[in-house]
Amino acid sequence: MSRRTDHDTPRQPSQIAILRFLRIHGPAARIDIGNATGLSPATVTSLTADLIAQGLVKETQGTPNGTNGNSGQSATRGRPKVLLDLVPSAACVIGVKLTINLVEIALGNFKGEIERSIQHSINTRDLDETSLVRLYSNATALLFPSLVPEPFGLTAVEAMACGTPAIVRDAGGCAEIIETTRAGFVYRQDSELPALLHRIVREPGLRQRLSELARNGCRKLYTRQRYLDDYLAVIDELRRRPGTADEQHFRTLQGHDR
Repeated sequence: MSRRTDHDTPRQPSQIAILRFLRIHGPAARIDIGNATGLSPATVTSLTADLIAQGLVKETQGTPNGTNGNSGQSATRGRPKVLLDLVPSAACVIGVKLTINLVEIALGNFKGEIERSIQHSINTRDLDETSLVRLYSNATALLFPSLVPEPFGLTAVEAMACGTPAIVRDAGGCAEIIETTRAGFVYRQDSELPALLHRIVREPGLRQRLSELARNGCRKLYTRQRYLDDYLAVIDELRRRPGTADEQHFRTLQGHDR
């Protein structure tokens, strides 16, 4: 028999329906949950007992039975209703919104309530080179979710030159840069991002290994001298091809020099 832990997540659709109802409507009695979800009283009792054991739901005292909703006075005496409510600390979620020069981060609990939010503004338009290098160097990774195929991923190369790995969408030149240097990750669907971010933050030594690959890749492939040498090599190859217009023009110039 398998043993359930406090961190197990509910797998039954009916349990998910109960959690969704409590998140939307707040504390509710078992009978009200059954009426709203179409589940029988016995099923609600069984499923909520499982959710309580998992630490996702708790019992709380509600308004006494027979309360007159208009006056707030108790019309008849009776025991308070036992309500079910979500446990706020059972889980949390962090939402991040990235816009130009602004990062917004919100921390939500299991009930869907925002417990804390912060905003961080970065005025990248007025940054000098030293400040930009400092930002790149202090970043855990560069996230580049471009929707348009980039002819060349200059931003990714800038980050890599500072030893910062990049996580880029499979769109154009950025993907080619990362696949060539192995200095980061390439993703195709937004759903892949959380796992990649978790890896680069949590996996021991991964960020350091990617940082070394980033610096080495830049030194090998993306220096000014490398670009100049490659550019001149292409020109020289074209000039030496027999019968090309470039070669004929080159010979004409040599004739004039004589």
